Order: sequence, then C-alpha cells, then structure tokens
Amino acid sequence: MLGHKYSHVCMHFQADCANSCAVYYVVNINQMQQTLEKEIEMLKLSRRELEQYVERTDMWCEFAGKWRIDICSSNVSITI
Repeated sequence: MLGHKYSHVCMHFQADCANSCAVYYVVNINQMQQTLEKEIEMLKLSRRELEQYVERTDMWCEFAGKWRIDICSSNVSITI
C-alpha cells in the first residue's frame, strides 16, 4: 500500500485516467454513430433499388405475352 504522501498523486492519476477514458468513449461513440448512419443510408439506397427492381419485374410479368414488336427496317453490317 502506498503511503499517505502519495495518495494525492494516485487520486490525480485515477482522475486523469477516468477523463481520458471518458473522452475516448465519447469519440468512439461518435465514430460508431457516424458509421451506423452511413450504413443506414446505404441500406435505404439498397432498399429503394430493390423496390424499383420489384416494381419493374411486376410490370414485366403483368405484360408478359402482350408484347408486340414492329420492325420497319433492318440493317446488318459486319466489320472485321
């Protein structure tokens, strides 16, 4: 056990450590929050893309067999 004359140094050291840990914790929480916000935005974008894909697929299925094409002219060229 440390003597009485060093107790104020230990208490100061403990307070410094606690403050450092608190600052690191806040910074770490902010970084995690920013990372999560970016991931949420990416997930929202992915969801919108999937919703659009499903909508196009539903439309394609709805009109399957009803498509008609008219070819007015054609031109084929071969390059070597």
